[in-house]
Amino acid sequence: MNVRSAPVRLMALGLAFACLAVAFRYSNYLAMQTLAGLGAIFTLSAIVAWVIQRTQRDPYSLESLREIMIEGTYNEEDIPEVDPDGDLFCVRCGTVYGRQFGVCPHCKCG
Repeated sequence: MNVRSAPVRLMALGLAFACLAVAFRYSNYLAMQTLAGLGAIFTLSAIVAWVIQRTQRDPYSLESLREIMIEGTYNEEDIPEVDPDGDLFCVRCGTVYGRQFGVCPHCKCG
């Protein structure tokens, strides 16, 4: 199930159960109560799913990044500075080497 369509589907189920409860209004009182209860449960879960969907942010969304930049919650002080004379770390073999080499002296990868 698509996450974005979950509130819509839950609301549709809630309304369907509510309509069925109206159909059983005169013939079977217990069926009407059961269907009305299920309709209320699905409707409330649709509201909860909608609220959760609105409050969650996708960390890889460009729209979320744009909102963060506009809100100002992104601080440049949080980014660590890189020492220009510091050593480099090769992610391939794990060797720490100086910047004067340019490439890793152990595995020759750049």
